[in-house]
Amino acid sequence: MSNQSATIAPSRGWRIYAWVMAALLLLALVLTVFEGSGSIIIDAIDYGVSALSLVGVFGYAYGRAIATRAFWRVLLPVLIAWDSGMLIRQYLDPETGSDLLIFSVIVVLVASLLVPSYIAVFRYGYRSPALWTSRI
Repeated sequence: MSNQSATIAPSRGWRIYAWVMAALLLLALVLTVFEGSGSIIIDAIDYGVSALSLVGVFGYAYGRAIATRAFWRVLLPVLIAWDSGMLIRQYLDPETGSDLLIFSVIVVLVASLLVPSYIAVFRYGYRSPALWTSRI
């Protein structure tokens, strides 16, 4: 394996992570459909944003250029802001008297799932030049 192909195709761990996240996203979607929680518009936007993030993770994991580098560079802060807002909206509601300790535990659990996707999208947009220069 050449050095360039190592840059284009990250480790198998990223592929496993991508598939695990895809399965979790699908499970969350099914549960949302059957539970009918919240606003359908917000849920649709949330799943759209999550799907875009997942596309970036798959692109990085499989070393495939999808869209443009600029797209992923712009999308990264949007992903972080959106996920942070959704986390606050869903789990830190002053009307329901959400406990700060419970919210903190949820943040740690959610972050342990999402931070790797931010890292993948960051590496995809900023640290994979061979991937983007090899496009036809």
